[in-house]
Amino acid sequence: MAQLIIPITLGAEEQIWHFMTEQSKNEDRLQSPKPLTDFYGEDRHELVQKLAYQHWEKRGGVGESASSETGYEVANLAEDVHQLIVSLGLEHVYVFGHDIGGMVAYAFARRYPASARGVMILDAAFPGLEPWQDILGHPAFWHVRFHQTELPEKLVSGRQDKYFRYFLSQFSDAEVAHYAQSYRDPDHLRAAFETYRAFPADEKFFAAQRSQMDLPIVIGSGEHDAFAEFLPRIAAAMRVHGCMNLTTEIVKGAGHYVAEEKPEAVAELIERNHDFL
Repeated sequence: MAQLIIPITLGAEEQIWHFMTEQSKNEDRLQSPKPLTDFYGEDRHELVQKLAYQHWEKRGGVGESASSETGYEVANLAEDVHQLIVSLGLEHVYVFGHDIGGMVAYAFARRYPASARGVMILDAAFPGLEPWQDILGHPAFWHVRFHQTELPEKLVSGRQDKYFRYFLSQFSDAEVAHYAQSYRDPDHLRAAFETYRAFPADEKFFAAQRSQMDLPIVIGSGEHDAFAEFLPRIAAAMRVHGCMNLTTEIVKGAGHYVAEEKPEAVAELIERNHDFL
């Protein structure tokens, strides 16, 4: 049975991996039908070439995917990932999630622990677990509450490139233009902001998860990311909530966009924590 990594990348960087993959007839690896550098350049190409993977695109309304009115809670998104795994005929996948994708990865671990052999979460925290309220009060996370209001679609629509440039200062103009196109109108923008508006429901879900779980989980962040100072407290809360096989990692020299900034370090981290390669 094929076993592989399922990266879950939500947030501004998700469309970097917007391409289709196909399964090789001769081996249990997924191959890209187009040169990977066509999509995101040499650095991410180096990362992905080291890994067998299948990328999951978030529920409706982003890029070329159809819009969805509901279902942006992490528990529902985890169900989407599970359905993908089942449809591919996979067992014991290794799940990697970044930012809100990390929230989904943890929700997947809670809902479907038997389907995974491990989970890695980078640059993420969890509504309903400490120190969520302190994180919301940190200046770096001002946008969370803004995205939960009705204003973002009205204020950002038509200015996507300027808004994304604020967060993606180290990205190229072509990459920022790509994301602006992926969120090109209010309906597409709503798909991103609805994940933030689902945080109150996510808070109830995560707070209720208290059963002991032996699934290997890695929780980490970039060294210079705003999440780094909170990482020990995030890990402690996860252990209190039953994560018995949890380790923490710091990606040296990286900020928030760890896969773009330090692709080789992220690839090495994944290789070191799962048994696929």
